Amino acid sequence: MESKLFIVLGVTFFFSFGVQALFYFWYLARREQIIVKYKTVFSYYSGIIGDAILIPATNVFAVYSLKQLGYPVFDYIVWIAAFIIGFITTLFFHLGQKYFNLTNWTMPQKGKWTLLGIYHSLFMFCESIFLAFSLVSYLKHLALEGKNGLAGDPIKFGLVLMFFFFLTFAYDYRKTLFSKFGRGKEILFKSKE
Repeated sequence: MESKLFIVLGVTFFFSFGVQALFYFWYLARREQIIVKYKTVFSYYSGIIGDAILIPATNVFAVYSLKQLGYPVFDYIVWIAAFIIGFITTLFFHLGQKYFNLTNWTMPQKGKWTLLGIYHSLFMFCESIFLAFSLVSYLKHLALEGKNGLAGDPIKFGLVLMFFFFLTFAYDYRKTLFSKFGRGKEILFKSKE
């Protein structure tokens, strides 16, 4: 089992962070201006810490949790719920990126994603589905069978890591997001006066 977890760690690292790093070095070799004009994966804590460390580690705990549950992989109700959650999560983040005009090398212009941006969207969609599948499977187990057979509940460690990922994300976008929320409050209060 331990060797499989290292494979999960390595595969997730490659698709979460490695592909972005390869794009960066490819752009660097070609002297592409996009990495000069816009923030890249190396500009964000959520990229360096989140994509390279926290997401792969979260997947390890998710896989370990699924193995512990011993549920069949083809639980269609759980997959449907996971697909819906993954779709909503991805849509929420990418519409938010467009709404708040969070331009970077994946979306250099509002609403216009690069090839890497499309890849990142697809990765996020698949990752969100997998994590939702893990969580919904866990919750289904709790609802049907209680805590029997859940020694240590490894999914809890994955949830803690996801919380830290969201902290890195919030830190990266704190100025943009919080300034827009702050301005919204000022406008709201001024309109009432």
